[in-house]
Amino acid sequence: MQLGVGMTMPGLDKGLKGMCAEELRKLQVPYRLSRKAKSKVWKNIPNDEHWLTFNLEMLSVEPYSHSRQFKFLDVDGKGKLTEAGLLKWLDQMKEYGKTWKNEDIDNVLVVKYYIK
Repeated sequence: MQLGVGMTMPGLDKGLKGMCAEELRKLQVPYRLSRKAKSKVWKNIPNDEHWLTFNLEMLSVEPYSHSRQFKFLDVDGKGKLTEAGLLKWLDQMKEYGKTWKNEDIDNVLVVKYYIK
């Protein structure tokens, strides 16, 4: 997962920063840092001030690269980004609660903007 881009709950994002490979860490995340607006993934967390405890082991740390990001977006494995492939990727992200903050954004229009 990539830190700082909203791929996980805000408390984990803050707690994972600075970890080294094979490091063990116990994180306690307060409720206010346990979810984001419109997140379906963490919706079952109680709505009062509970703390979530995570025992984590960092398996590896790798720097960001464009080639790895491209492989992540190329869900059909064709070696190029297509409209159908990006729409499929957006649907997969929606299953994990990753959607646009503004519900008025149309995925098809966004894909057509980036694929020319």
